[in-house]
Amino acid sequence: MKYFFLLFIPLFISCIPEEDPVVPKDRGDLESGYMDKSIYDYQGFFDLGTNQFISFNSKTSWDIAFDCNDNFIIMNGARPVKGAFIDFNNFELSDDKYTPDSLFIDEANGDLINSAMGRWWIDETGNEIKQSKIFYLDRGRDERRRPLGTYKLQVIDWDQESYTIRYANINDTTIQEMKIYRDQNYNFVYFNFDDSTLTQVEPHKNSWDLFFTEKSEYVPLNAIGTSEDSEAIPYQVRGVYLNPYNVEAILYENLDSLDFNMITRDDVISLNLSKELNVIGYDWKNFSLQGEVYAVDPNKIYIVKDTDGLLYKFRFISFFSKDGGERGYISFEFQQL
Repeated sequence: MKYFFLLFIPLFISCIPEEDPVVPKDRGDLESGYMDKSIYDYQGFFDLGTNQFISFNSKTSWDIAFDCNDNFIIMNGARPVKGAFIDFNNFELSDDKYTPDSLFIDEANGDLINSAMGRWWIDETGNEIKQSKIFYLDRGRDERRRPLGTYKLQVIDWDQESYTIRYANINDTTIQEMKIYRDQNYNFVYFNFDDSTLTQVEPHKNSWDLFFTEKSEYVPLNAIGTSEDSEAIPYQVRGVYLNPYNVEAILYENLDSLDFNMITRDDVISLNLSKELNVIGYDWKNFSLQGEVYAVDPNKIYIVKDTDGLLYKFRFISFFSKDGGERGYISFEFQQL
């Protein structure tokens, strides 16, 4: 039988029609992108493959968001929302003397374990629990920089389908409850305390790559020119962050090939890209005290792998509107490799 099979192979192969030679795929064209809404007021979700912003929303349109794939809860860093767990267990108490000593922001790199609420569903002994401690939230400020007040929040039940929360203004005796359903088409479901509504800020998780937003980051004092101290404090920045769903990036630092137009796929294919959400972040621009203007660094070149697994080179061109009159309108260019 073995010999019959070996004799059969040449006959079988001879029956396969000849294939046309494969033509190597050309690189994509150099494309220009422009955020035509101010990043000081709006958040935008951008897709590299179609060169378009899939959606925009007011940066103050949500307070917190619930993870659809795990149990994490994040805060809107654009306001910024800050918070911390509080020690008392009586949710009905309304006295604001229970304000925590320190409030925290979420980690901008997407490290959800070290976010302000962290792994709230795991107790000190490492066991899973259904009810969180009470969490204190400073909701930040609205568009006119007016304080939005403080709330208390508690998860009182959860499963693979939903979360059940209760919440109230810190001084309010009226307690509200709500069930929030997960949707696997999204990374997060977003919630606003103003009218107790869910708002789907984010598009489908496989339809966008980059998130343009204001965010609170821990920034060293010496980086903002206020001190030579390297201690990091929460500071409002405006930048670009990765979609946590399958998007990766890296700052390209090959000094022998920093000509943006000359970078090819062969130059970057072996790079170890990162999933940290702030790989691009905010420091592709510098603030000049003379004239109080932002200058974009064109040599800050990023390599981005999008949700489809395609590689792009990417850099910023301007932080100002096309007429040059207003900051916060971001121009950039990119090319598929």
